[in-house]
Formats: sequence, structure tokens, C-alpha cells
Amino acid sequence: MHQNQVSQFIFLLLAFYIWLPNFECLSHIKMILITLCVPIKRLLCTATVLFIFGVFRMSAQDVVLDRVSFNSLPRDWVELEIQITCQGNSSPEAADEDFLENIKVRPYLAYPKGSSPDEFVYFSAEVEILIMEKSDSNNIYFYLPGLLMERDKLKFPKFYYVEIEVNGEPLAPENEAFEGISVSSIPNFKSKVEAGSEATKHALMPVYLAPNEYQSRARKLPIFVRRDVKE
Repeated sequence: MHQNQVSQFIFLLLAFYIWLPNFECLSHIKMILITLCVPIKRLLCTATVLFIFGVFRMSAQDVVLDRVSFNSLPRDWVELEIQITCQGNSSPEAADEDFLENIKVRPYLAYPKGSSPDEFVYFSAEVEILIMEKSDSNNIYFYLPGLLMERDKLKFPKFYYVEIEVNGEPLAPENEAFEGISVSSIPNFKSKVEAGSEATKHALMPVYLAPNEYQSRARKLPIFVRRDVKE
């Protein structure tokens, strides 16, 4: 039974239950309806949970987020290092189950501004990976300029979330992907960062846009798609 059909059925049962007169001869019918409604409600709740997680349609096993770390660099620059591993391609439409294409990695950061507990500076950026092979482990780097960190007295992000997307579908968030927030608050956090990061657009830069002295630190880079070059 589809979710909308289950919902309609429950509504009809409850409506019929309310409508029934309070006659003693009909009390057993009410008890039957109550007994039926309990497992159906549980079924509906289960279906709802599955539907919510069904938003992340691509299996999380295709790409695993291994680690997120923030590193201090000379001249107050900050390096965000994200390590991911390809587990293959579970899509039935895959050209080869050992190769995964069209991967995007998108960090969302919220830094407390100075000593203020309520004022934040938001950053977001995105890289696109052309293809990975099964068992490939790659690092993705983003950088924040030292002058910006010094000016706004930024130390460490209080909240962050790293989203991985495959073929346009976000993967289910892993524990390593977020800090300071819960899974249920991720959509709201993303909205805040997307709105707030308009003021800091381009500040969080992918490794290929960073100064050469920081690019030289990078190891095990994936094959990037450079949209900025094409534009």
C-alpha cells in the first residue's frame, strides 16, 4: 500500500471512529478500529522515515567521507582538508561498477566572529570531481586567507557540514561530515550558510585557486572539473 493510500485509510478509520455513536453495542467495533489503527500508524511512521532518508537516493557506500581537518598554515592561512574514498558505483545505470563519476564536495562553515557568541561569518565553496576508481582515496583542500582570518578574528568553526553529492543526489551525511549540529538541523544550517556566505563569496577557495606555496602541500588530489576556466 502506498504512503498516500495508508494516510487516507487511517483518516477514514479515525473519522468513522469519531462518528460512531456511543452505543454499548458498538463499543466492540470501536475497539477493533483502535486495534487496526495502531499498527497502521506504526507502518506510516516507518514509511515516513524511509521516505525522508530516500531523499539521499545514492547509496552512501559509493563515497565514504574518511576525515575532515582544519590546519593552521603560515601567515594565518587555514587549510580545510577533506579525505574521501570511492567504494565503487552502485547505480544500475553505471557504465562500470568500479568507476564513479560526477562527484561534488561542498563544505559549509560557520565561524564565530571575534568573541561574539551570536555573530558568525559563513563560508561555502564547491569542487567537482570528474571520476574516481574503486578504492581510490583522495584529498580535497580548501583555503581561507590569513588576512581575512586576522581582520575578523576567526579562530575555528563552531559549526560545519561537508556535503558529498553524486550525480546530483546528496549522500546521507556521515558522523564525520558535521560538527556542532544534528542531522535534522542540516537543511536549516545549509540555508543559513548559503544566505550568509554571499558576503564572503570566493573567500573559501579550492586548492587550484590557492597560492602556489599552499598548493605544493596538497597530496593525492582527484581529477577536478574546472568550471571557472570554462566560464
